[in-house]
Amino acid sequence: MTITSYPPAPGINLGQTWWYQVKATDSKGLPLSYSLIDAPPGASIDAVTGKLSFLSPDPGVFSFAVKASSDSGALAIQQLRVTVCAQGTYWMNGMGGMCM
Repeated sequence: MTITSYPPAPGINLGQTWWYQVKATDSKGLPLSYSLIDAPPGASIDAVTGKLSFLSPDPGVFSFAVKASSDSGALAIQQLRVTVCAQGTYWMNGMGGMCM
C-alpha cells in the first residue's frame, strides 16, 4: 500500500479551508478506506473518496496524519503539517512558505 499523492501548499489564511485529495494504491487492487490520526478540530476526511478538508477556528501549526488502509490489513500513513496564519497575516508560498 502506498499513498501516491502529495499535499498542497502547507499553509492557509485564517478562515480558509485547506483541501487535499489523498490518493493511494493497494497492490492487490482492494478497496481502500481513509481516516485521520490525531486530527485537530476542523479536520475531516471522506472515508471512501479520501477528500480531506481542514478549516481551523484558530491560527497555529497543526500536525496530524492521514491513513489509507484495505481489508487485507495493508496500510500507509502520511504525515501532514498545516500552518494557519493569524488574522492580519497572510500565507506566502515563496521561500518555503510562511505567514507574513
